[in-house]
Amino acid sequence: ILPVKAFIKHIDRAGAQTSLIMAQEGISRQDKDWWAARILDFTIGGGDFSSRLMQEIRVKGGMTYGISSSLAPLEAKPLWFVQAGLDPAKAVLALQKIKQIWSDVAQNGLTPEEIAEAKSYLINTLPLSLTTTDQIAGILLQLQEDGLPIDTLDRRANEINAVTSKHIQNVARTRLDPNIFSIVTIGPKK
Repeated sequence: ILPVKAFIKHIDRAGAQTSLIMAQEGISRQDKDWWAARILDFTIGGGDFSSRLMQEIRVKGGMTYGISSSLAPLEAKPLWFVQAGLDPAKAVLALQKIKQIWSDVAQNGLTPEEIAEAKSYLINTLPLSLTTTDQIAGILLQLQEDGLPIDTLDRRANEINAVTSKHIQNVARTRLDPNIFSIVTIGPKK
């Protein structure tokens, strides 16, 4: 698959907020960097109120009610997303802050505390996702679709704990680039 050139697109639509979706190339589920990327993603925007995006853009900046990042290991092209509903008057500032956070993590990595919190979350939430037959079936189906072996869940905690801060820093430096985001906003011209 050839890389897609990054683009910025705004769609005018009346409303009380500006919807933002940013995407860059992500990481496939089979990639050796998957768990390092998941640790990065949790800290950047996947960890709800503990994430850097939520702290800077919502708590400190008052620019949104919600912002998150996520990895989507799509078969055609894995993507790394940031999505938010923004105050239209602060959308440009929010976009600058998001790129600044992305760049800061790429240059400086994560703190040991952030890494420990992300690992704990990723390991300890698995049992919560195995509480119904539908959830278990969904996870087994996802393992099959991702081409992962059946013992993946048994190895999960060890694989997450084996990720080093050096590995995380390397993935941040090589995979996070705020200049390759494709950006779509939908909302008022403000």
